[in-house]
Amino acid sequence: MIGAPVMNLVYSRIDSAHLARASGALNLLNTVGGTVGTAVVAVILNSRLDARGTDVPSAYADTFWWVLAFGLLATTAAARLPGTPPAAHPPQGKR
Repeated sequence: MIGAPVMNLVYSRIDSAHLARASGALNLLNTVGGTVGTAVVAVILNSRLDARGTDVPSAYADTFWWVLAFGLLATTAAARLPGTPPAAHPPQGKR
């Protein structure tokens, strides 16, 4: 969800000589971030399953709300990313 804006922001501010390293670093961060995020959701689900006992649908519903909250947090963070200034267009002449 926020991957494309972050990638655009990072790649637009890096010299072309460093793009290869930046690409590898961002790929690593995406992989680690996805793994950590999945682990956090699994821990939340496990704790909700323990708390709810035999009420499995409610445990999944509780976990869904956590995932929704994380998504809203990520969307808010992405909305606050600085934008790139629009490219200047030369004035159009009369035809």
